[in-house]
Amino acid sequence: MALSESYAKLENVLSEMDKHFNTRLEEELIKTGINIALKESLSTDEPKIIVLNNPEIKSIYENVKSHSGIYDAFVISNIYRNYSILNNLRDSKEEIISGNVDSLNANSYASSLLAMAYDQIRRNRFDDVEPTLNLAHDLIEKVGGKNKEKLKAKLNLRLSIYYLKKGDYSNSNKYGKIALDISKNINSDYLIAESYKTLASAVEDDEIKSEEYNLKAIDILTALIEECNKNMVEDIDSNIRNITKAKKSISSAYNNIGVSKHRAIEENGCDRLSKVDENISQKLTEITEYYTKGIETAKSIDDWQMIGWSSFNIAEVLALQKKFEESQIHIEEAEDIFKEKMGGESSIAGKKGLSGVYMAYGVLYTLKGEAKKEAFKAEELIRKGIKFHGESIRLRKELMELPRIYYGILGRGLSYVILSEKKNDKNILELALKDYRAALNIGEELKNKEFVNKTKEKIEDIEELLSN
Repeated sequence: MALSESYAKLENVLSEMDKHFNTRLEEELIKTGINIALKESLSTDEPKIIVLNNPEIKSIYENVKSHSGIYDAFVISNIYRNYSILNNLRDSKEEIISGNVDSLNANSYASSLLAMAYDQIRRNRFDDVEPTLNLAHDLIEKVGGKNKEKLKAKLNLRLSIYYLKKGDYSNSNKYGKIALDISKNINSDYLIAESYKTLASAVEDDEIKSEEYNLKAIDILTALIEECNKNMVEDIDSNIRNITKAKKSISSAYNNIGVSKHRAIEENGCDRLSKVDENISQKLTEITEYYTKGIETAKSIDDWQMIGWSSFNIAEVLALQKKFEESQIHIEEAEDIFKEKMGGESSIAGKKGLSGVYMAYGVLYTLKGEAKKEAFKAEELIRKGIKFHGESIRLRKELMELPRIYYGILGRGLSYVILSEKKNDKNILELALKDYRAALNIGEELKNKEFVNKTKEKIEDIEELLSN
């Protein structure tokens, strides 16, 4: 696509850039817990990030660093840097349309567009992603040398994550492999690791392959940390930033292994207490070990968001092991994190986290109910679980995350099934059937055969029970 055409398709996105970057900045400042002069630029009726030159961005870096550390300083100063670069892109319409962009500016513009695309994906602004990546692609063609290949690897990583979030695992896998090949060709260890992690998520249904990819990423990132520690005195800020970035990635890889193994157990029908045997119990213990490693790594760098995610994930596994008190402690810790440190439902990070917290509560109370012999006590607990599942689904719908809505609806459907058994009331199965049919619709919309086949089996089981 010609630069003029790809730029024209992005003009509307660029015109609304101010509010989106501003939202991102607000969220990052909330996560750091700092209250610095930067917030004054957010308090006007029409808040707008100030366009800054490099010395001013350096000043912001030092300011945030003194309050919140090197990594937060890097993240927040980069928000300003990318905004300033893209503001220049917006003001350079004639230059872009004519195609007269030199390699240096093309490199800067493309890098900042890839950063903006990542934020668009994170916020599920999918309609904005493709025009952003199209312009990035056309600008990358103007870049020379190794930087061009590095940008290509990042572009394909963005595409892989984009399709992953949309539930298109085939295309996610396709672009992840392209990113991996390019990253290997340019010997970029960090991008190789990130490619393996993205591929691991794209093949999550293949427990063995997913674990293999994640462990490869962890090995590469661990070696990078060792190298940074050796060279610490040469550039302290850069090495601490890279160590923090690598540890954040390692903690999420451990979490992802846990998720993949947990899903594999559920696929085999073990999603409730009555299905847990000695073999499954051993697997659940292995999963908790991976989640624990993720939590420990995240705690070493105060990555509260990842601590929260792994905490509500491990809570579901602990509940399956009848470790209800321990499960609740983890959920409550995660809830505190996403409400107090992530901005609660007013921020994307907080809302996503709380949707996981509420699902974990749903699992916990449902399984506590399953464990009760007295029907009235079981019903009280399971209905509490169903209510939490409903809250989780509500948030996931607001976030428009179809794969996560799918899993949320399946969770509530199971709660109805267990409640039906405890009350010996087949009518409740109609509610489970309604949920499973809604999940089937999502699977069909996503064109995900695994989702469709799994849900059809559940529907057939319910229909058989209702017919007897």
